[in-house]
Amino acid sequence: MIKLKPAPLALALGIVLSGCEEDAQGPVLAEVGDTRIHAAQLHRFEERLVESLRAKEAGIEGRRQHLQALIDKELLIREAAARGWDRDRDMRRKLEREWTERLVNEFFAREVDAKIALEEQEIHDHYLKTGRNRAVMGGKIEVESREEAEEIVRLLQGGADFGELARQRSTHRATAEQGGRFMGYATKDQMPLPIMQEKVFPLAKGQISEPIPLPGGTYGVFQVMDEAPVSLERVRSIVETELHREKAGLRSMELGRELRDALNLRP
Repeated sequence: MIKLKPAPLALALGIVLSGCEEDAQGPVLAEVGDTRIHAAQLHRFEERLVESLRAKEAGIEGRRQHLQALIDKELLIREAAARGWDRDRDMRRKLEREWTERLVNEFFAREVDAKIALEEQEIHDHYLKTGRNRAVMGGKIEVESREEAEEIVRLLQGGADFGELARQRSTHRATAEQGGRFMGYATKDQMPLPIMQEKVFPLAKGQISEPIPLPGGTYGVFQVMDEAPVSLERVRSIVETELHREKAGLRSMELGRELRDALNLRP
């Protein structure tokens, strides 16, 4: 049986009434069988609602709709229990896994993430250490085989002009016509391929790379043609996220050691 309590609902909306049934969680707004729905539950339910599920009406009518949604949820829970789904082994194992995962995530949120502080100096140091204070303009000579790429490297080391060699030998004609230039200024995180972050971005202006395998089976020889400064503010969110992740990893290992020592365990 569903029993609504309109007076306490009004109280929950800030309308002062007297004689309403209340307990530690605030007024009782509705009863579904022997389950009571309190004002505090409605408030928590509304806080978690995504925008698309919120009532279009404002004020008391909107809150009534939210209360009805909470009642419907309770009815579905009771129906699932009546069908025995809460006793299904597979369902229980799934719920236990989800609960364990949520518990671990909450533990890390409280004991790792919440205890990490980033100082401005270490943010600046990480920004410099990871090369995020610069953007580079890259040139590429793309050829069919590693052997040909190695020949290109030897020619460049012998003094050949990168742009002229790109026009003559690169199979990627769109960039070859630009003397090999294949992008504008790019930060480390804007490099097209992870291997380019590792092998091309760290090069100084004018330096050339070793032959690098590319998608499609070809090889590229790259040059940093120019570079430009990048402000910390432009890349701050990336720097802070990466630094936080590194510190979280260290904190996790430290916490693991503390827990093993407390339990007198050895790896």
